[in-house]
Amino acid sequence: MTDVTEQYEAYPYPARDPAEEKTRLITGSPSHPLEIDHFLFAGQRDWSQPFRVLVAGAARAMP
Repeated sequence: MTDVTEQYEAYPYPARDPAEEKTRLITGSPSHPLEIDHFLFAGQRDWSQPFRVLVAGAARAMP
């Protein structure tokens, strides 16, 4: 993963300007478990069971 992380940090896609991120960085759907549950599972997911997801293009592994 280190090689992949280094590649994304050296050549981010889409191109980014860190100075702009305070005003344009957007977090949200569906990145929070409550949003995932609401939008993808209609509030019916059993969160006591393991949840695995592949985030294509992510620069780091997500649990």
